[in-house]
Parts: sequence; C-alpha cells; structure tokens
Amino acid sequence: MLKLVVVDSVMLMMETGVAVYVQAILTGSTTSPDGNADYTFLIDGSVVGVFQHSPNGDTTYQFNQTVYQNTSLSNAPHVLVIESGASGKKSLILLDAVIYS
Repeated sequence: MLKLVVVDSVMLMMETGVAVYVQAILTGSTTSPDGNADYTFLIDGSVVGVFQHSPNGDTTYQFNQTVYQNTSLSNAPHVLVIESGASGKKSLILLDAVIYS
C-alpha cells in the first residue's frame, strides 16, 4: 500500500520493495506555472538523489519523465521523501507516477 502525505515536501511510505521510479510532468514555462523543477530525494532519511530542470520558455508539458529511479533497495519497507526548492527558488512538482516493486 502507498500512502501520500503532502506538507512542504511529498512523503511516500512504501511497503516492501526493491525498486522505486518517480515520474513527473515537466514544463519549460517561465510564467505561471513556473517550470522550475528542483527536487531532492530521500529514502529512509538519507539523501539519495537530486533532479534539477530550469525553465527554457517551452510551454508544452512533457509527461512520464523519470526524475528519480533506484533499483538497489533492500527488500524491506521504505519511506521516500521528495523535497522541492532546495535552491531557494519556487519549484513546481507535478507527480505523474510513483512506481515501486
């Protein structure tokens, strides 16, 4: 079962699994919504990845963009946290899918 909690970050509590894939919708828009994407990924409290995408003026949306993947998790329950805006800029999070197995 996957539980989603949204505060200043996104926290996902995953049951037993050995892999996780995070897919987002990205845009290069420089106006509302600002397409800046700045994500920090933590698993079980440790930073395991960073994804950054700066807006380029392209207002189209790109779906199913893998922004984080990890296929080497221990076969146990895990907590995935996605923090946004570590650089101090606004950061848009449009989650498309979180897949774990």
